[in-house]
Amino acid sequence: MSSPQTDADVVVIGAGLSGLVAARDLSASGRTVLVLEASQQPGGRTFADELPGLGVRVEMGGTWILEDDEPAITAELQRYGLELEYSPEPERFVFRHQGRLSDASSPSPSRQRELAAAISEAVSVEGSEPTVQDVLDGLESDDELRTWIRAWTNFVCGAPPEKVPAAVFRDVPAEYLGAMDMYSAKLHATTDALIAALIADAGVEPQLGEPVLAIDRRGDRVEIQTSRRTVTAAAVLLAVPVNTWSEIRVTPAFDGQKKEVIETGHCGRSTKVWIVATGLETAVRAVDPDGGFSYLRTDRVLPDGRSVLVGFTCEDELAQVTTTAVQVLVDRVLPEFTVDAVHSFDFNESPFFKGAWASYTEDISPTRYAVAEPPLFFAGADIAENFGTIEGAVVSGAQAAEDIDHHLTQRESAR
Repeated sequence: MSSPQTDADVVVIGAGLSGLVAARDLSASGRTVLVLEASQQPGGRTFADELPGLGVRVEMGGTWILEDDEPAITAELQRYGLELEYSPEPERFVFRHQGRLSDASSPSPSRQRELAAAISEAVSVEGSEPTVQDVLDGLESDDELRTWIRAWTNFVCGAPPEKVPAAVFRDVPAEYLGAMDMYSAKLHATTDALIAALIADAGVEPQLGEPVLAIDRRGDRVEIQTSRRTVTAAAVLLAVPVNTWSEIRVTPAFDGQKKEVIETGHCGRSTKVWIVATGLETAVRAVDPDGGFSYLRTDRVLPDGRSVLVGFTCEDELAQVTTTAVQVLVDRVLPEFTVDAVHSFDFNESPFFKGAWASYTEDISPTRYAVAEPPLFFAGADIAENFGTIEGAVVSGAQAAEDIDHHLTQRESAR
């Protein structure tokens, strides 16, 4: 129960995965929780939408789950009885390098090991902070491996190699540097089902379309000003993308590392595009990072025989997502492929996100931005150890709920 001096024990700002996991766990601990969400839908960067006119729902943001490496989200799916499905394995490969097409499916294992060794050597130099591009510049100028790794960073990091620290690859197994298709498992009922299950389990309906304008920390009490009202709480969880932190006035103002991330943000600027098309007879995967789709893959085949593909570009390679613009990019690798329809959500331009999944230009652990300043706490995929992933969001939200409950318990016992 909230104290007489506050409207709720905890106000959660942001109804993305981390905020909803935290709200559920805090409610289960007996805390009163209010969830505020600036946009008109819950889920944050994890939500599904219908392909226009087809009645097929696809993931507009976070999609894939690595079952063997991501125990927290796997446990959530088991908890709610949610099943996975898998994208079809590619049967045809297209790789564009220096304007030429080949059927190469990945770099050779020996080249992957060579690159891993070069990265290890580069990041071991004391005082050096090389980017992935710095490492690639040490390879032969026409080396196909350069093109592969540009595609890898554009796709996985959402940023080009000149913005990605080589240290990001420090602990990446060499074989992963060629594993473009490791992402395949996704929710059969889409992430909509997970979001709905979390909200129902929490017993707290997010207040949509209610952006927070200010957070005023007043000792053991926090005052939150929204676009509609002022509410008070014993603790607040800020669980929105770091690129939007600057939109909330916090008193006292952030300093140190939190001030730093507000000023710099993260550099993840990927664009995800769903494509419905005719002309493909087999499942395909294409790689074309220099002006095209860094990663383009068959996601499913419709009953009428048409293919649904998902493609990723980075930064300014696709200024407008139109059928004509997408056809131009597709023609670079699959000229026989006719684009019938496209669908996308621009996370980069949205005021609720201001970027796609997180990537950072420095060799840092973004968990340093998650350090609590009680009664203000922080969560989200952007500041998780496994940042930029669904797993990171779940783990971050659960940890924040545990920390908040512990903080409030200590305060209560001290009275």
